[in-house]
Amino acid sequence: MITSVGDALDRLEAGLSLSREEALFLYESPSTEALLAGAAEVRRRFGRRGVSLCAIHSVRTARCSEDCLFCAQSSRSVAFLDPSSLSDEALVDRARAIEASGVRRFSLVASGRSPGGDLDRWLDLIARLGKATGLSLCASFGLIDVEEARRLKAAGLSRYHCNLETSESFFPSLCGSHSFREKVRTLRAARQGGLSLCSGGIIGLGESDADRLDLGLALAEIGPESVPVNLLHPLAGTPLAGRSRPEADAVLRLCALWRFLLPRSRLRLAGGRSALGDALAAALKGPVDGLLTGDYLTTTGSDVAKDRALLVSLGLEAAP
Repeated sequence: MITSVGDALDRLEAGLSLSREEALFLYESPSTEALLAGAAEVRRRFGRRGVSLCAIHSVRTARCSEDCLFCAQSSRSVAFLDPSSLSDEALVDRARAIEASGVRRFSLVASGRSPGGDLDRWLDLIARLGKATGLSLCASFGLIDVEEARRLKAAGLSRYHCNLETSESFFPSLCGSHSFREKVRTLRAARQGGLSLCSGGIIGLGESDADRLDLGLALAEIGPESVPVNLLHPLAGTPLAGRSRPEADAVLRLCALWRFLLPRSRLRLAGGRSALGDALAAALKGPVDGLLTGDYLTTTGSDVAKDRALLVSLGLEAAP
């Protein structure tokens, strides 16, 4: 059993992972500063240099069959969303502009349980984007199987995204139309199909600290290359509209803990990160080595140029 942040660092450097009890010990550490310093050291020891910037674009918006409480596109949401989307030509132009801004990874995102009948069109779009740009291409099309993953890989996709969202025990409180295990199966299918993985969760859904810890442990078992940390942005018309946004200190502590649990993963602050305010700098100097930049699916995000300027001001470089 570890008794300090230093003990945890030594375990990781020896090639060992932390037990749930050891992770809980870190999470309950009274000093956020010590936890952040330890997470920064994990980054240094595991060569997590630079900060990766990625951007996303919706290719199918709203009209979702799934009942996730937190999502503005959900069947339970009455928030108004424009379901129109860009033509393929306009999307290629957008991807070129994103690449020109210095972003190296671009993801196509779709509402709905699965790709369904749109898969063939999206395969063609992925191939077209691959020819038109040098971007690393990702997708988030819901639940998929191994054969669909292989087809996506053959079209030029490099990474598949499917958030676990929260702990397995808390998940049924948020969604009943699909299960936590179905998401895990999708990630395993994507891996088997030759794709790298992006999977994380949302903070501020009403989950406990234990749920946040268990989500981190579940992610560590899967080992995604990229782990997005989203902060709930309560939107009018959604069932969680009345919830408060998570406090910055709680987010910093969670990111620091997950850095110990996922020392080789890209820990990426994503949707809702504006709630961190000035604490974003502390996150980037500590556990976090990735940012989702530009606009998000249903909310306004951050300006790419401002994000790049922030990295420069912190002495950090953009990474793939």
